[in-house]
Amino acid sequence: MVSKIKRTLQEQLLFLQAFMYQLIQLMRGRSQVSSLILVLEKNVFFSQIIFLFKGCVSSDRSTRWVSRVFFGAFFCLLIVFFQFMVRVQQANRLDALKANQLKARNLLETERKASEIELRRSSLVSFGSFVVELKEDLPEPQPKVRLRTKMVELEIVAFCDSSQTRNFLFDHLEQVRSQVTAVLGPVSRSELLSVEGKRQLKELLKKRLNHWLPMGKISDLYIPRMIID
Repeated sequence: MVSKIKRTLQEQLLFLQAFMYQLIQLMRGRSQVSSLILVLEKNVFFSQIIFLFKGCVSSDRSTRWVSRVFFGAFFCLLIVFFQFMVRVQQANRLDALKANQLKARNLLETERKASEIELRRSSLVSFGSFVVELKEDLPEPQPKVRLRTKMVELEIVAFCDSSQTRNFLFDHLEQVRSQVTAVLGPVSRSELLSVEGKRQLKELLKKRLNHWLPMGKISDLYIPRMIID
């Protein structure tokens, strides 16, 4: 089996050498087309092709018809294959274009989120922790019952409209804390435990601080930590 493959490869190599030699001689004008055809006829595959080409102009009607049908079908297959390859290349280009567009959108979205995060970081300022006494929920404490003082510890963070406002609040943190403490004084435990009470507290703080600010404003307030006794 190996020797047969070797022999076949050697034959094909000799055929290619003879074919290239005759082709070069034909290009130089030292040979004729008939010599090149003789070389091709020595190869099994090309000999069949040449036979079919000759059959197209054969005097025999059946041979002529079969040869022409073969070449017609062959060229139709070539056209279909060419169209298929064109469609495949177009689909590959479209997929590559969509992938690049998706990559570009993801990159823009990542950059936008990064810029938003950077903006928020440059506009956030923490007022620190506050420990204040809560107002009693009972309207009139019982005279014989000694109520224990209830305390709350909470941290407040402000989101400012600009870095300039953030820097101003940070530079005047003591005055800011005084404004916040004044609002936290009359707050009761039940107000801090309810969602509506927390929202109202943040609105009061934001309103007081924005009124106190000489420039800019606080867009939102956050209470990331709150411990109620």
